[in-house]
Amino acid sequence: MTFYAILDFSGTLAVVDEKRTLQRCAQATGLGAEALMELMVRPDPTKFDQATMAICESIIADEIRQAVPIAGIEKAIVALKQRDYTVFISSNGLGWAIKQWLRDNNKLNRYVCLVYGREDGSKDKHFEYMARIDDVDEWLYIADSPKDFSPLVQWTGVKKVAVNARKGEAYPKNVRVFYEPLSAELVERITIGG
Repeated sequence: MTFYAILDFSGTLAVVDEKRTLQRCAQATGLGAEALMELMVRPDPTKFDQATMAICESIIADEIRQAVPIAGIEKAIVALKQRDYTVFISSNGLGWAIKQWLRDNNKLNRYVCLVYGREDGSKDKHFEYMARIDDVDEWLYIADSPKDFSPLVQWTGVKKVAVNARKGEAYPKNVRVFYEPLSAELVERITIGG
């Protein structure tokens, strides 16, 4: 049997100060909030010049480097591996910076099969890439923000779990919501047999 666990980075594996990231990018580029959000999620070289995109990428990479691991995240990833899950990361962040962060934080990269970042396309594209790898018996997608789940609406066979959920925010009805961080104990409750 083949089990895939796909983890979002920010809020699931590490604490990235997204507000500070946006503020720094706004100060450095002069872009407004709407343009910055578009640039952060789907950078379009026809809408943004190379210099602006490079400035924001540098700031994003710096914020990823400074990200603090969620307490107990290594044990949680090990628990996923022990339950025979292949671990992937799908993020709107920079994949190369996340790979470096994984190496720099207890060599977490040894537990992760692949990292897909914004340079690899949208989260839908990430799932398409993973779907080509093998027949999968269970897809488990773990993220923290309601917006993380919206690109995956058509992926009905994916078990969706929110961790570190934010009270007062509306999560899609097919998402299991937990107000605690991902931990080895939570892995036992959300995976096959749990």
